[in-house]
Amino acid sequence: MFAKNIEEHSNCERRKYPPTYDPPDSNEDIIGDPIAAKIFPTVRKWRTESPGEFDCSGGFCQSGEGEGPCCPILPLHERKMSAFCRQYVYGECYHFYTGQSPGYFNMELMKTLVLYGEMEPLLRACAHPDVAIKGWHNIDECGCNPVTDRAIQGYELGWNQIYLKALRTYIGLNAIYSFPETWDVASGRSEERDYRNTKLYQILVRNSIIHRVSPVVVYPHRQMLATEPPHDYKSPRFLDDESLYGRIPYHDFLLHHHLNREEFQYDPDNDDIFEVHSILRSMGLPAELSIEILDFADYSPKGRVKIPHDPFHPENRERLAKYLRYCWQLLVRCDMLIRELGMNIDWAQEVTRCMGEDLWTPKDAPRGQLIRYTYIDDYNDYRYVFK
Repeated sequence: MFAKNIEEHSNCERRKYPPTYDPPDSNEDIIGDPIAAKIFPTVRKWRTESPGEFDCSGGFCQSGEGEGPCCPILPLHERKMSAFCRQYVYGECYHFYTGQSPGYFNMELMKTLVLYGEMEPLLRACAHPDVAIKGWHNIDECGCNPVTDRAIQGYELGWNQIYLKALRTYIGLNAIYSFPETWDVASGRSEERDYRNTKLYQILVRNSIIHRVSPVVVYPHRQMLATEPPHDYKSPRFLDDESLYGRIPYHDFLLHHHLNREEFQYDPDNDDIFEVHSILRSMGLPAELSIEILDFADYSPKGRVKIPHDPFHPENRERLAKYLRYCWQLLVRCDMLIRELGMNIDWAQEVTRCMGEDLWTPKDAPRGQLIRYTYIDDYNDYRYVFK
């Protein structure tokens, strides 16, 4: 049923665009000025968080457009069709960025377009015979790590991480919703019986807001599940110590991962940022100066909820519903793009893997055991119980 719904919504979404596109010229601007201005703040954000991979010193700037230590935030040549034709070539471990940075930049740009729902540039790119989007679907920074470790610790770089992160939060939060006694006071929620103290939710937060090398895929989830990115999001300390999850109160979990904020105030969201940025641009200010003004005012998105760290709080329910719809939209957009490339996502397998990794809790976890997931007949059947 899940896969069928995805397919129906994907087909419906695809009908919003022309059935076919003429192959664009390699020198054609795929990303126009309006879209470039819209995604500019996010591109600037992930370029800032990954300076070693995307500055001139890392070998990325090859166009001569840059005048300082790095090239423009969104260079013109990165908006052309030719940028979407950079093929992924598997290389040696620990040498991913040697020669791969230009293609990696385009992949991060592609992820940004998906997050913003700007799918037409990608659909047009798919019509080009040399488009390389397919090859960047499922890749990792270093192939010497076990697949299970890469998935959890954030070594995976492919744009499949968009729908895998969205799928994890969509299923996890809907599973929690099925147990109102953990989030609704009228149904029995208490300090001991709190969904935030479960291993499911704590691992869900960890896996949804942390990525070592591709932070753009977690931006939407950070804004919903945490008020700000952790200061040490690349630190192994955040990702190890799995035995603690579900055994410590959520407040201790936040302190352990530097996610706690003592004071809360108005936090603008992406819509607010885009509106103010547009106002500044309408006054004739260059994009770079507009961003500098926003930075000086510390006007940046830090959260999407009124009550931080409790998405099921009554005052957050409208935001939570909007967030879950957004996660579903990400699944639909990725499925539509996959089909455009002649590929297929086995949603039944992805859902099974997601539930097996995140909704299962070892029997020896005495605290916070929300769901015990029992496999029967090689994943073809299962049962779960609340503890």
